[in-house]
Amino acid sequence: MEERASDASQQEYSLFSLFLRLYWLLGAVMIVPALAVNIAINSSSGARLPHVLYGVAALSMPLVRFVDIRFFRGQTIDCKPATMSHWVRYSLGVAGLSLAGWVAVALISRFQ
Repeated sequence: MEERASDASQQEYSLFSLFLRLYWLLGAVMIVPALAVNIAINSSSGARLPHVLYGVAALSMPLVRFVDIRFFRGQTIDCKPATMSHWVRYSLGVAGLSLAGWVAVALISRFQ
């Protein structure tokens, strides 16, 4: 009976870690650029919500990556164990690209 409970918890653990990995992997590729396009398209409305969502998405991806590495034995894209140095590189990359993307979209939309 204990073995079944252990298997079930391991399966839940694996499923949750899969969702974490999908978020930090696909977030940078899909969520942040989609929000950037939304900001550029709707720049004339003056809405702040897309800007807030962009910031939340950009900040949450390194946080989710940290949780994945620290608590769920995170892996790199090539299935090797991830370390905190991987997290630092990922966080700096996401922060730099997100900031550059947001500034670019804000400048482009300002001069339309």
